[in-house]
Amino acid sequence: MPMFNSCSEAKGHPLSKEPICNFEMVAMLVKDHASARGGWGVGFYEIGKTCSGGRQHSFTKVSFCVWACVPLEMCDAFGLEYYSIVLRNIIWMFCKSILALKKHLIMREILRLKEAQPILQSVHEDLLHVIQSGFSDWLKIREHSNSFDGGPVNYKPRTKAGIIHDHIEKYVRSQFTGQDGIVVDDFNGVFGMVLQDSLFIRFKKMDSTYSVRSLYTNQHKRYMKQGQIEGFPAKPTFLFAGYMPDKTWSAIKGIYVACWQNDTLEWVDEFGKYTAEQAILDFDQKENKAISGIEKRIKLKRKTKGGDTKTGTDDI
Repeated sequence: MPMFNSCSEAKGHPLSKEPICNFEMVAMLVKDHASARGGWGVGFYEIGKTCSGGRQHSFTKVSFCVWACVPLEMCDAFGLEYYSIVLRNIIWMFCKSILALKKHLIMREILRLKEAQPILQSVHEDLLHVIQSGFSDWLKIREHSNSFDGGPVNYKPRTKAGIIHDHIEKYVRSQFTGQDGIVVDDFNGVFGMVLQDSLFIRFKKMDSTYSVRSLYTNQHKRYMKQGQIEGFPAKPTFLFAGYMPDKTWSAIKGIYVACWQNDTLEWVDEFGKYTAEQAILDFDQKENKAISGIEKRIKLKRKTKGGDTKTGTDDI
């Protein structure tokens, strides 16, 4: 299939009188010619002027013309076929884009605190136990590391949070796997627990605003937006179960379950206050209530909205 830089060059070619009546052949000619010159432009070519019984097909946004000897009687049919294919492709791409956008924008139902509390209450003591046990394991590891040659290890916050998360996961799998109405698993690479097909819990370190630290990926942003995520159940409200360590990472100041939507804290449930050194959990069931009332809204500090890649427990 010959390629030409101009109509005048094509006219003198011995193959210029051979009609090209097949759409795919013309498309291939244009594609090859465009590829040879390093650019496709916008990817469309249009029917141009008649040149000695044929048609000039110029590639939009590219400075050349391709000589395709299509007989005049075939031009209207060729143009109709071409533009009908283009139209079908545009409609198909538009529909796919709408479906993809709809999938990402659909929000899951967010349970209010008074609706979530009965479900959380059923795992209240066990949830406290697994988080406290994971933190206690960290204290044992830190104490053991002090005996290493060369002195104690200065663990970075992200390392500390990662160790605690992995040990919490160990206790969660041991404590909750197989219980009725509870699913413990990795969901698209993220460890979590589903309660009664209504609540999805991830385990994270929290700061004083009940916010969590994670790599700020698209998946994490969709989790914060309560959006749909591939590999995650579609119905449950997304929650974080987190612990708040003191400045020295020697004790837990509190354990909380928080519900976020975008950068707004919808509600938070306090699960008692105690130190990690306590062998017996010291909390009063009557104190298991939301901070400052049943429900409240708190805006994230601007500095935390983008996430903090220096701390966190996974790469969601």
